[in-house]
Amino acid sequence: MAHPAITLPISDYAVLHNSVSKYLRGATPSPWAILLTKFADDPSPDPDKEIYRRLFTDAGSGTNNMVKFFADVSHGKLDLSGSTIFGWYRLAIERKEYLVTVDRNGLRDAAKAAAIADGVDLSQFAGLMVSMYGMTDLCGWVGGMTTL
Repeated sequence: MAHPAITLPISDYAVLHNSVSKYLRGATPSPWAILLTKFADDPSPDPDKEIYRRLFTDAGSGTNNMVKFFADVSHGKLDLSGSTIFGWYRLAIERKEYLVTVDRNGLRDAAKAAAIADGVDLSQFAGLMVSMYGMTDLCGWVGGMTTL
């Protein structure tokens, strides 16, 4: 059974193309800021950052990590080397609030605010990834390279 083609409205495609295409023109580094975050009421200790460094940054060179994945799927045009891990940030949002009074945008914005308050200049990064501790959600935003 064939799968139907996924199409974007012209306006969404143009926004996506314009925001991502500048990073696909060559092997120009396109580092991401990886924000490690937890809900305010999460009692667990912070996990070791080394796991995240090896998965998302050059610290995992020579493995099948995300830097290699994006290089492979973009045929060498997307280079995430230089991506940096920040956090752990405990957000001012409790788990029970998520998707009830705080949506995905609110969670992303709270993570960005925590990083900025910590002195991180997010404008230096081509993309942003918010990594919540524990099962939370998966999503991306049209108009930029941002994931949750």
